[in-house]
Amino acid sequence: MGIRERRAAMHEWFIPKRRRCLGGALVVIWGIGMILHPSAHWTWAFVGGLGMNLIISAWPPELHDKR
Repeated sequence: MGIRERRAAMHEWFIPKRRRCLGGALVVIWGIGMILHPSAHWTWAFVGGLGMNLIISAWPPELHDKR
């Protein structure tokens, strides 16, 4: 399986609902990590930022359409 086939398979599997679930899980892990081990704040900022990025990128565009 080539790189293009793998990328297409991942893109097909990684639907917006799964991206939102993964993003929510990363945000929860971020919150727990900040409470349990706050001295590693740069690492936790990366995890929280990635989670928020996944949630925002999976948001349906129809919700922003005001027409």
